[in-house]
Parts: sequence; C-alpha cells; structure tokens
Amino acid sequence: MFPFPRRLVSCLALLLLALPVQAGISPHWSSSNKTKLANGGVPLFHPGKHPSTGARLAAAIHVDANREEVWAVISNPAKQPEFLSNVKRAHVTQLSPVSQLVDHTVKPSFLPMTLSYRYRTQQVPLQKIDFIRVSGQVNAFEGRWVLHDAPALIGKPGTVVFYELFIDPGNGIPQNMVRHNLHKDMPSMLAKVRQRVYSVRGRS
Repeated sequence: MFPFPRRLVSCLALLLLALPVQAGISPHWSSSNKTKLANGGVPLFHPGKHPSTGARLAAAIHVDANREEVWAVISNPAKQPEFLSNVKRAHVTQLSPVSQLVDHTVKPSFLPMTLSYRYRTQQVPLQKIDFIRVSGQVNAFEGRWVLHDAPALIGKPGTVVFYELFIDPGNGIPQNMVRHNLHKDMPSMLAKVRQRVYSVRGRS
C-alpha cells in the first residue's frame, strides 16, 4: 500500500470539513403541534415513523422575538455556559463568517462524567445552523437549528425555533437511555434558549 502525500491528506481533511451537514427530521406541523407552540409548549419530533430507532430527536418552541434577536443567541455557542447548565465549556474558533469550530465540554444529566468533543458549524445567516462532530469523546454529535416565521406558522408574532439532535456518547451507553433523557432535557433546554433571548433583549 502506497502512503498518501501529506499535502493530499491535508486537502482531503479540508474538503471533508467543507461538506454540508446532513440532518434527518422534517417537522410535521400538525394542528396539535401548532396549538402547543402557540400556547408556549414544546412539541417533539421523531425521525420518520419509528421514534424507537436511534436517539435522534427534535423539538420546537415559539419565541416572541424577531429572527435577529434569536440568531444572536443560537449563533454564539461561546455564551452557552452562561445559560445552559449542562454546558461546562464552549471555546469557539472562527473558520469563516459562516463556519465555526467549537470545543465543547458537557455534563449530560444521565452520565456521571463530562464529555469533551469538537464540532463544526455551517450557517445560513438568520435561517439555519448545521453542526456535526469532528473529533472527541463521542461517536456522533450532529443536528441543526432552523428558524421559521411564527406569523405564517401559528398566527402569532415572533419566531419558531426548531432544534434537532443526534448524539451517540459511545462507551457502551445504550441509545434508548440517551433517547429517554433527550425527551426530558430538550424541552427544558429550548425554554432556556427562549429565556436567554428575552434576557439579552432586556439588557440592550
């Protein structure tokens, strides 16, 4: 087997970083989901028709704020430790105006230890943020943030924030345990994001 030239390996690594992140859930905005959003609740979404397959989950929340106000919070992962208690560290390296590398350390509610890993973001400003694991102590960490106009969706002012996550911590941790805890933790996390938007607005 012939070794690859170091320059070629570097180019391939850069190409992989440039590839778009693929996320897997298309939200079904049923009347019950819309009503829950309008009433301040957090509907959950599963991939396809099989919520038992894998720990991929999504949720949405209505925020009475414009896209710019919401974007200022979700596009700045370095500030996450200030309002998300499970995030212990988030160091950001800016790759470009629309891409970041984030060194993340978290303490999941269902584990007695912290996990450290690096992920990359790819942004479409004021619309969506895709993210995917690059390296670290988890086998997989990927998903996306997507912003929707609330007036068109639920007839209220503001923005609907959709968040999708797939995480595989590895180390023999079963996916059903991860999925069970995502069901509990994701609504609370989105509620904290909403409160952060309001608190940032209040300080400005």
